[in-house]
Amino acid sequence: MSNETLQQQTEYDSLMAYAIWFKNQPFSIPPCPLDGVVRVGSFSGLALHRSGRHQVQLWIADPNSLIPEHSHPNVDSFALQVSGDMEFWVEGGDGKPTNSFRARPGVKHSAKIGPKGASFLTFHEFLDGDPHSVTEDWIGPSLGKDHIILNK
Repeated sequence: MSNETLQQQTEYDSLMAYAIWFKNQPFSIPPCPLDGVVRVGSFSGLALHRSGRHQVQLWIADPNSLIPEHSHPNVDSFALQVSGDMEFWVEGGDGKPTNSFRARPGVKHSAKIGPKGASFLTFHEFLDGDPHSVTEDWIGPSLGKDHIILNK
């Protein structure tokens, strides 16, 4: 086994460990803070769980909406489509749409939602402190006038 392969296999990162832990939990979801719901543009987000610097959010997207190309400078993210009609793109990918992606801090990504609408989970590790909505750690075009307010 090459050193590079060994390094990739042993590179343990807390975000992936957190995502695996969450996936393996019983169906019941632990309570989350009351500030766990956010609505920006055509998207509603619900914080399902927070622990230390980690967070899981469930996002529900209106039909035919768009998440413009943007990045989160202080957030390591993993996204997974749950339902509906959508396509993700991530900078540095193969250029083809996907139903899941990993975006390290500062990596640009976007999504296009189809006519059925969609939902997706995002797993986050906040590098600069306590979890909050990723809409507040955002570089790129706004999702709407309510998103501009969050970024002030």
